[in-house]
Amino acid sequence: MKNNIKSVLSFSGKEARAFFLRSESYCNLELPEYIDIGKMVRDLFHNTLSGRVSLDSIKEPEKNPETLSDINYTLFTNKDGHYEWRKFQFIHPVFYLSLVDLITKEKNWEFIKHRFSLYQRNPLINAIGIPVSDSQNKDKGGQIKTWWENIEQESIKLSLEYAYVLQTDITNCYPSIYTHSFAWALHGKEFVKNFIKTSSKYQLGNDIDKLLRAMQYAQTNGIPQGSVLMDFLAELLLGYIDNRLSTILQREGITEYYILRYRDDYKIFTNTPLLGDRILVLLNELLAEFGFKLNAKKTTCSDCIIHSSIKQDKLAWLAYNKDFKSYQGELLNLYVFSKQYPNSGRLIVALEQIYDDLNAERPKKYMHDPVVVLAILVDLMIHNPRIYPICSAVISKVIFQYIPVSDKDRILSKIYNRFKNVVNNAYLELWFQRIAIPLGVDLHYKYNHTICQLIQGNSGTLWNNSWVKEKYLSSLSKNSWLLPDKKNNVSPVINPAEFKVFFNYDFK
Repeated sequence: MKNNIKSVLSFSGKEARAFFLRSESYCNLELPEYIDIGKMVRDLFHNTLSGRVSLDSIKEPEKNPETLSDINYTLFTNKDGHYEWRKFQFIHPVFYLSLVDLITKEKNWEFIKHRFSLYQRNPLINAIGIPVSDSQNKDKGGQIKTWWENIEQESIKLSLEYAYVLQTDITNCYPSIYTHSFAWALHGKEFVKNFIKTSSKYQLGNDIDKLLRAMQYAQTNGIPQGSVLMDFLAELLLGYIDNRLSTILQREGITEYYILRYRDDYKIFTNTPLLGDRILVLLNELLAEFGFKLNAKKTTCSDCIIHSSIKQDKLAWLAYNKDFKSYQGELLNLYVFSKQYPNSGRLIVALEQIYDDLNAERPKKYMHDPVVVLAILVDLMIHNPRIYPICSAVISKVIFQYIPVSDKDRILSKIYNRFKNVVNNAYLELWFQRIAIPLGVDLHYKYNHTICQLIQGNSGTLWNNSWVKEKYLSSLSKNSWLLPDKKNNVSPVINPAEFKVFFNYDFK
């Protein structure tokens, strides 16, 4: 791995704390430039709490946050434009800081790193999902680059050694995580079960469990999605499962295999399909102990490792006709492709190329009818939530450059009416608002979601702070995550820094 990308496990506790307090660690969604919840979290930590976090001293003695169902702020994104959606959460700043403070205390951090070192002892099981820091791109870009180099490229290399690959993943991984299992991951399941009364011996795992339950209405199932911190905790648990699987395979006398795991996705390489099936059965039985199950619909076996190692949408894209003279033709091509491969990363790449061409002094393509182009973009956006930021950027460019001033509000109203019929569309609504604000028409629209209402200037907060002592309320209630100077001076064309993950890298 090149020096610009570093694993969080290479950090000291102090460095890990700074990493988890970054804005993109707090929320790994792309957001408009006037939203920076990470800044608010850092300000709370350094200025209000002076670097000392104690949940008991922050909450009112008679209040119990476990009894509140809306501690975290939920931001839904619709996955298909209809009834399938994903739940992201902005963790309450106090709970986020409590977790970061807990796991990055030097003693605790060194213990956690030691546990990871135990999980990584088997050279035949390679876990790629540890969060990374990238000095050249966004950290999310570094994570994708790590995936590309260590999953796709490594899989192709493994075709020289193995004849078969089985691919599978865990169904609804984060929502299925049993919070008590973090104590198992840190201290061993059997130890925790047998010595449950001697809590001091596994207090770190219990403290993580306690904080997760307290922020989630006392529920023991599921962890919030949407932050690098939760990715790290999930990796802690999945690493423990890797270690258990390694022991099971050794006991079974199974040695001719190689497993690549990225978060909840598994690639199992063997030289016989029967051995691959046996490993899959053992993995499935082990995962059941933790409340997980494998996704039968996504479980495949192939003797074409190179073909299986490259995502099917990428292979299809290589064969697509991309030589179009107009933006309309290019987007219709993308539209057809998206119907076969929804939410594909290829869409992001292609839309970024369109955005760059629109910005060029001499565009390579011509604009036949901007309203037709906008109609295609809107439909693409509704059915592919992964492209919300970049698609919004292209829409903002088309409106700014090709739609007359007298027509902008009318066109935007039509887009709004299309978006408002999408169920659970908070993330979509957020990016529509980013287009509307610099056009001066944001107040013409009524938004369903709290974050958009607060950006409009309405009163309220993202989180339920009723359990917090009064002296801390002002820091949590003034919505300092909203940067008014940036909002008031935001460009009518969405900036690349708001949606780009990579700035200098080519995945081929």
